[in-house]
Amino acid sequence: MKHLNLFIALFLMLSLMPPANAAMELNEGDSVVVVGNTFAERMALSGYLDAMIHAANPNKRIEVRSVPNSADEVDSMPRERSVPEAEFYLKRHQADVVVMCFGMGESFDGMAGLDQFKTDLANQVQIHLDAKYSGTAPKIVLVSPIAHEDLGAPLVTGHALAKRNADLKAYTAAMKEVAEDKGAIFIDLFNVDLPEAAAPLTSNGIAPSEYGCFIYAGEMAKQLGWWDGKAAASTGKTNELRTIAYDKHYQFRLRYRATNTMYVWGGRHRPYGVVNFPPELDHIDSMVAAREQAMHKMDKPTLGELFAKAPSGKAIWEEQPNHYTYPNDDWEGVEIKFNDKKNRKMGEVGKILPPEDYIKSFQVAEGFQVNLFASEREFPELQSPLAIDFDHKGRLWVLCAPTYPHPYPGEVSDCKLIILEDTDGDGQADKRTVFARHMTIPTGFAIDADGVGYVGPAPDLWKLTDTDGDDGADRTEIVY
Repeated sequence: MKHLNLFIALFLMLSLMPPANAAMELNEGDSVVVVGNTFAERMALSGYLDAMIHAANPNKRIEVRSVPNSADEVDSMPRERSVPEAEFYLKRHQADVVVMCFGMGESFDGMAGLDQFKTDLANQVQIHLDAKYSGTAPKIVLVSPIAHEDLGAPLVTGHALAKRNADLKAYTAAMKEVAEDKGAIFIDLFNVDLPEAAAPLTSNGIAPSEYGCFIYAGEMAKQLGWWDGKAAASTGKTNELRTIAYDKHYQFRLRYRATNTMYVWGGRHRPYGVVNFPPELDHIDSMVAAREQAMHKMDKPTLGELFAKAPSGKAIWEEQPNHYTYPNDDWEGVEIKFNDKKNRKMGEVGKILPPEDYIKSFQVAEGFQVNLFASEREFPELQSPLAIDFDHKGRLWVLCAPTYPHPYPGEVSDCKLIILEDTDGDGQADKRTVFARHMTIPTGFAIDADGVGYVGPAPDLWKLTDTDGDDGADRTEIVY
């Protein structure tokens, strides 16, 4: 009788357990659009999410676009003046699937904000369902926040960390309830047993590292029913697919998160932006499409191959993508008619004079003098300086942005942070060192005594670290 009772109890338990998610089916040519926060931003930059979707659907020619913003919350997606919001891209790309990554930023409101978050999320899901971007209601995939990782002091740890994760657990449960109510697919990245981490999953406790993106993308593939979790031998196809995915998102990001939004969309859009930016944006679109077509045509790895080997060394996003070029990448520009009230030609406006002539033109207050420390004549790399600062050694650091105010489509930007030094004490620089290069229009920086530079190439904030003392940055980390 005891065995019968045990059998009945086990039968009831198994009957009451929720069924495992059936594999999510994508159709030929489906458009997948990802919206959300820093988690979605990092996943897109890593290339793992895009690569995972293509590897799981190798012959379906899926279109993937990620339009996250690190500041986005489900009810608040602030943009600069006239910059298109996520809704614009959902409509433009006729989303068949909307992947929504939220909950982390909102969880900082604590339990007091939980009900409002649940209401806002349900409302936003319904907006997407009603919009029918491709003519029918899209499939909705809700992705929970990840657990707040314990990286020790001075970051969140101890009792504060326990409180954070209690809040995150509640927000995850709320997302699951919304998913069940709206018929959405739910991916739970909080309540999962992850493999023992070989490296930190995040850079600051909540923003995924490249290794974290590798782990979380694999978990997403499993919960979507696309992968059984078994690794296979890693192949070169894995790196190629992910590299093209990163390249594609990098180019697309120049459109949806343009470096200089004031020129592309905002107050300086006229009079010239209305002439050159529309064809530039069209050209970026063609570059993105070329990379996606390359992903469609290539021999793709299986998911077992894609997740066979964790990334190592520099993160893929530490460098601008210049691994591939495609036939239509070259940008020839458009003709802009130049109108000037004084009938000057384009080259006559803003003409650069010799340094000595500039010094003669200054009106200097009594008791002061102006001396030339460095110019582009001695240091040709001293182009378009946007910011300067002196360090504790008396050296002048200069942020140079030759691609300002906006990079051309396909251009590999070579903005630099250089160090100018007067080694013989004559009041003029005689030595220059390039601390960092290949940045896209950084507009500000800060340095410390440990060889760490914080640089702001919009929309990111980078931490540049000199690890060997040669005055050159060896590591590039995205802080935000």
